[in-house]
Amino acid sequence: MKKGLAMILCLMLMMTSVPSVSYAAFEEFREYKAEFEEYVIEQLMDEAKAIDISSHRISADAISQIYFDILYKHPQLFYVDRRLEYTHTNDKRVIIIEPAYLYTGQERRIMAEQYEMLIKDIAEYASAASTVIGQLMLVNDYFCVNFEFDTDDNIHDPYALLMEKKGVCEAYALAFGAVLNVLGIPNEYVLSKTMNHAWNMVQVDGEWYHIDVTWNDPVDDMPLRARHDNFLCSDEVMKENGYYGWETDIVAGNTQYDDAFWVDIKTPIPVFRDHLIYADTKPDKEGNRIIHAWNPATGETKDIGFSNIYGFDGNGKYNEGYSAIFTNGENLYYVSAESIFLLGEDGTSTLMYSNSDTSQMIWSAWVQNGDLLVLTGKDLKKDSKVKTLFWE
Repeated sequence: MKKGLAMILCLMLMMTSVPSVSYAAFEEFREYKAEFEEYVIEQLMDEAKAIDISSHRISADAISQIYFDILYKHPQLFYVDRRLEYTHTNDKRVIIIEPAYLYTGQERRIMAEQYEMLIKDIAEYASAASTVIGQLMLVNDYFCVNFEFDTDDNIHDPYALLMEKKGVCEAYALAFGAVLNVLGIPNEYVLSKTMNHAWNMVQVDGEWYHIDVTWNDPVDDMPLRARHDNFLCSDEVMKENGYYGWETDIVAGNTQYDDAFWVDIKTPIPVFRDHLIYADTKPDKEGNRIIHAWNPATGETKDIGFSNIYGFDGNGKYNEGYSAIFTNGENLYYVSAESIFLLGEDGTSTLMYSNSDTSQMIWSAWVQNGDLLVLTGKDLKKDSKVKTLFWE
């Protein structure tokens, strides 16, 4: 018997000795893949120090990808280290795998309970939408608003992301996938070793698309901003957006959302009565933008009002894509320059709040836990800050 070692050095990334092995090369293994995964997960949940897999006849060349794919597919195993020792026979059949654990015992159980609660909280928030696209939008925007990229490259697991509110792309993708698992949305963790990057693929109405919530929440981010450049993208658009070298057998060939309205919107997109609500990214000559309601179930769009959003910063430059619209679940509101209006069902607007200093624009808004958070300032990029607003 001989010893082997497989390791994934977490993002910056899992680059070391994981071979590029496709499940397609292991038709024999495919037949009992689900059974094997269930067995390994059960052993990892029990914090087994050695797992006997001799009956599965898996080669040493394949064990790394098979094992780590299980960890990526099941983010709740965040406490399992991304390295693996194994014992194999002279003909390289693995008989024992020896996992390593970052956390064990009572500490791990407490962390697992916290993790499960936080993931379910986000899923519950997203379940305000009944359509898959609506739920995906709410989760994407939640991540963009509440988390930030870890430029120190320290936080790689989804638990730490949820607790520290920051992480690298691995943490984002694993946590994002965990929320989608609770919502019942099919998804896959996608890795590009050559890009040193990870993201997700999701299935909507039988078609697969890419979502990169990390790049939708870029390093040079601003508070209450949510981008949608990389939301429900085809393979073609991902390549146009600078992606390459990802490793998956899944094809995202449907291009129907590549030019969707959300691509240029840089503020959270609310879901109201199962419609995605948005305004034109550019105003007309009078400075007005039409507000639209898009139904993901039917694909139909209707105009529900207009806003006189001027959206110019202190230098007279117009900031496209900043058209803050938000909901408290009962009503729709929109931002117009330094003011907030209630949008009635008949398309009429009622002033609800206005900054006493008219030079302080409101750039974005977000309702969370009953609080209204707004990004306000004279210049979007130079002096804007988040504050909490209250009104009668």
